[in-house]
Amino acid sequence: MAPKGGALWLLNAHIAEYAQAGAHLQHAPRRARKLLLKQREINRLSGAVARAGSTTSARAQRPGRSKARLLREKG
Repeated sequence: MAPKGGALWLLNAHIAEYAQAGAHLQHAPRRARKLLLKQREINRLSGAVARAGSTTSARAQRPGRSKARLLREKG
């Protein structure tokens, strides 16, 4: 994840194309995706990374879904 323009962006995450959709509706699987977070949540995650030397990562909650859980990790 990377901050850009006051928002957090998910980078290098592979979200597969939807096979049942037509070719004109497909997307790039590894494009940057804007995370829908409130400003308070962005500030909390950025502050934790800056002061504790930790990092954030995203893990898929369920296979086949684009919903993700943000984790704060040390190291």
